[in-house]
Amino acid sequence: MKNFIACMIALLLSCIILESDAQGFKFNDPNNIFKDSLGNTITAKAAMELASKGPFSMHTVDIGNGKKEITITLDSKSSLKQQEDENENWINKWSGNPFPQFKLQNLKGEEVDNSTLLGKYTVINFWFIGCKPCIEEIPMLNKLVEKYAKDSIQFLAPALDKKESLEKMLLKREFAYEILAESESLSKSMGLNSYPTHLILDKQGKIKEIMIGGSPDIFSKLDLLINKVMTSSE
Repeated sequence: MKNFIACMIALLLSCIILESDAQGFKFNDPNNIFKDSLGNTITAKAAMELASKGPFSMHTVDIGNGKKEITITLDSKSSLKQQEDENENWINKWSGNPFPQFKLQNLKGEEVDNSTLLGKYTVINFWFIGCKPCIEEIPMLNKLVEKYAKDSIQFLAPALDKKESLEKMLLKREFAYEILAESESLSKSMGLNSYPTHLILDKQGKIKEIMIGGSPDIFSKLDLLINKVMTSSE
């Protein structure tokens, strides 16, 4: 039991937690004014460093003229327990259900919607550039794509970021998933507020497996879940 609790805490510590009204933000946006939990104004760099220390919540206030005031608060143990319960409820809500209606564009400008999910197994990674655990696991996700290159599996990565920001990131870091830009509307429609979040869908577009939070063993964990879905669908 102690090991289970320790694992859950480790999982939650690797997960970036956002309030829904803060999705789609950018640390380097000059219109964003960051504050710590004491109300002190901090730089964007300091805000990023604070966010990298563990799970955090953000409260966003529109102060006019296109500017937003964003308060970053590191989560306490009670907040972690609450988030654990919310994650469990979210998993129970979506497991076994069809993926919601959506229509996004990849970086080539091509439309991707629910019809894309039919006839293939689909692995989905919800992420964004400012999410440290999301970025750290990309090399392992690339290996996963490489392993299943000859199988009937597609890998999609809905990101909160704009196309231009994603293209800039890809100049420095390869990501083998098919990246979908500006996915905030999809995240909100699902009530998703934890990143990274991974879903595995069957060939009918139903959500069969869910994993919330980054992990140093993300390759083996997703590999196991993919095989589980493929085996159960045969």
